[in-house]
Amino acid sequence: MSKTIPTNQNDITERVEKTSLVDADQFLISDSADNSILKRVQKSNVIPVASETVAGIVERATDAEASAGTDTERFITPAQLSSYGGGIGMVSNLGNFTRTTSDATGSQAYPHGLGTTPKLLTIKAVATSGQASWSEGYVDDDTDNACFWKDNGVGYDQYDGTRVIRIDNGSGVGWLGAVTSMDSTNFTISWTRNLTGLNITILWIAQA
Repeated sequence: MSKTIPTNQNDITERVEKTSLVDADQFLISDSADNSILKRVQKSNVIPVASETVAGIVERATDAEASAGTDTERFITPAQLSSYGGGIGMVSNLGNFTRTTSDATGSQAYPHGLGTTPKLLTIKAVATSGQASWSEGYVDDDTDNACFWKDNGVGYDQYDGTRVIRIDNGSGVGWLGAVTSMDSTNFTISWTRNLTGLNITILWIAQA
């Protein structure tokens, strides 16, 4: 029976012949594939694979593995931690754009500049023509949309659990926007324009 153990820095896959026990505390191991060179190793010198409860050998994550953030067995370096937001902080970008009465219903992609898929997108929209209306919405990394909104004719904030933007002008919904996808380059908003004569300005913050 073979077991992977480290016995030097250059080769950590030497075979332990458990059938060749010298005694209860020692193994005979081979330095070569044909078992031509045998030596004794104390059981106490066999280093296990590291876990949450056992100290041992652990492999460094690649940059791709660090970026993916799903591996539970490898470690990352301080440089990798800094590159991906420091673990507890976030990297972020912000920007703005407008929608005018000349813009039609349809989808539009907007670059966010993060270089990685956002974990959170915050979007605030305000009407710059017609009645005073605004909305503030949020999108998570599952592209779940939600917003609070208010128009000049309503005396309290209202909630929309399916869109990130909703602008009313007091007589009806002017603009509706829902983020349908996010990737390492863009976020895409599906727009619905129901009224004319309503221009809006949008401020967004993307965080990862």
